[in-house]
Amino acid sequence: MKKTILLLGIISLCIQCRMLGPADFAVTPIPTKIDLPRLEILTHQQSFGAMFGNALWGNQFLMYDNSWSTFMPVGYQRSIAPRKILDAMGYLERETAAISRRTGNAHGYARYKLLYYEVRQPGFGWEILSSLTCFIPNFFGMPFNRLRTDLELQLEIVDAQGNILSTYRSAQSALVWSAPYWGYWWTDAVRKACISALQMAMTDIKGQIALDRNTLETQLLDGGQLPPFVSEGYRR
Repeated sequence: MKKTILLLGIISLCIQCRMLGPADFAVTPIPTKIDLPRLEILTHQQSFGAMFGNALWGNQFLMYDNSWSTFMPVGYQRSIAPRKILDAMGYLERETAAISRRTGNAHGYARYKLLYYEVRQPGFGWEILSSLTCFIPNFFGMPFNRLRTDLELQLEIVDAQGNILSTYRSAQSALVWSAPYWGYWWTDAVRKACISALQMAMTDIKGQIALDRNTLETQLLDGGQLPPFVSEGYRR
C-alpha cells in the first residue's frame, strides 16, 4: 500500500512539471537581418547521430527523409530517431530559413556539424536527496535534478560549386532544472538543455554571419545556382 501511494505521488509530481512547447524551440532573433540568397540545409550524419542522439546502429550512418521525422539507418528497414535529433533537425531547418530567402533558386548550402557534445548532471545530489526523503520535499517545489549540455556547433556556408566560403563556430553551455511546478520533467529537461545550447550557439553564429553578409551574398550569387549534389558525410 505504501509503495502504491509513493508511486502515485511521484506520478502526480511528474504531471505538475512544465511541458515543452513551441516557444522552447523558437528561432532566436538578432538585431541585423541577414537575408542571404536561398540556402539548402545539410547536417553531418555521424556527428549528430553519434554525439547528439546516440543513434548509430552497428556503426551505420543515418539517413533521413525530407519530412525530418524519420531516420533510415543503412541496412535497416525503418527506425524512429531519438527526440533530441528531431528537435535539432527541425530547429536548424528553421534557422536556415531565417538567415536565407525562401524564394528563388538555391545558391548554396548551410552545412551543420557538431564538433563537441556532452550531457551532464551537476545536480545529481538533488536526485539522491529526493529519493532519501521519499520525494516529499518535491511536493513543495524542491528540484529533482539539474541537467547541463555543452556543445560546439559548426556552420559552413558553401556555394553552388562546393566551395566553402566561410566557417563559423560557437561553443555554448545550457543549464536546465528538473523540478515540479517551475521546472521540467527529466526527459524534457534533457531536450530543453540541448535545444537551449543550440539556440545560444546559433545566436552567436548569426552575429558572426551578419558581419560577412554582403561578401557572402556576392560570393553565393557569383557561384551560380545549386546543382543536385550532396557532400560526403552529409545528408539533406
